[in-house]
Amino acid sequence: MPPISSAINQLVEEAITAYKDGNKTHASELIAQALKQDPNNKKALLWLSGIVKTDGERLFCLKRILAIEPQNEIARQGLTLIPPGTTPIQPSLPRDGEDDAETCTFPGCHEPVSKAGHKFCYKHWKAVNAPLEPVGTLNATALGEKFNLTSRRINLIMAEIGWVSSERKGWVLTSQGKEVGAAQKEHHQTGIPFVLWPESILSNKAFLDTVKSFNGELDVQSNENTKREKGFREKFPAKYRTTDGHWVRSKGEVLIDNWLYMSGVIHAYERQVPIEEEMYCDFYIPNGKVYIESWGLENNAKYLAHKKDKIALYQKYKLNLIEITEEQIKNLDDFMPKALLKFGIEVS
Repeated sequence: MPPISSAINQLVEEAITAYKDGNKTHASELIAQALKQDPNNKKALLWLSGIVKTDGERLFCLKRILAIEPQNEIARQGLTLIPPGTTPIQPSLPRDGEDDAETCTFPGCHEPVSKAGHKFCYKHWKAVNAPLEPVGTLNATALGEKFNLTSRRINLIMAEIGWVSSERKGWVLTSQGKEVGAAQKEHHQTGIPFVLWPESILSNKAFLDTVKSFNGELDVQSNENTKREKGFREKFPAKYRTTDGHWVRSKGEVLIDNWLYMSGVIHAYERQVPIEEEMYCDFYIPNGKVYIESWGLENNAKYLAHKKDKIALYQKYKLNLIEITEEQIKNLDDFMPKALLKFGIEVS
């Protein structure tokens, strides 16, 4: 007796021959037999999509193939030929005269339907209704698998970078997220928003650096931007201690840090900005994704050039920035609440 797989392949080949000879009825009978033994046979499903008479049945077959093999190009191309809004319909195939009232109507499946009155068992209902994701995209779960992280962890990383925000029990793209080529989607049943990321995200420096930071991994940098940033920070050492324990580089930064701390605003000092270039902000407020820069030394040419470069990068990546001058430092109680409120941060 030939192996089961060989027998199934033989049935499919005979079905193809019958189909090419114009005998679609016999072809459908042979396909039904093949799928009864192997419901996941992609070749049988593909030919079944050509045998069936309606777009709904054809869509059913193609979605089932993609549920088995998401990157199947032939099935994906077939989808482009089906009118938008088409609803998947069970293929009309011979069922050996069985009573199908309470059994799954997927070809070759005889499991009970998931609920009285339904057409499919849970497995095939899920396969038929599974949302399709464009080729070359990754959801948070797929990204997490590549870095051994949960989907929630990935979404938190994207939120930390400023590419998504948490809304409606899901995740919504920001303008920065759109800039890297991500696409906003909604779950087809719940309406909960989620994001699909382009495969290019796997080589995005900002993303990779933030993943490393979340995982506690240190990466020694030696590029020209890092040397310039390091040289600037070494020239102005952090020698002033703030109320919350930060060591900062000027008395003005002491006043800003203490104001944020006493106002109950969670903040970080000299956080690396998650962009392709190497840059550190003076202060960062996670709530609102706001960066703060305190400017001084207006008579220092090198400092002014450094300031100009930083402002250009904030503008390039459309980051939320509050700029504080020496005059504004003298009146933080008036300036800061108004500046923060522009980004949705209320201070009592």
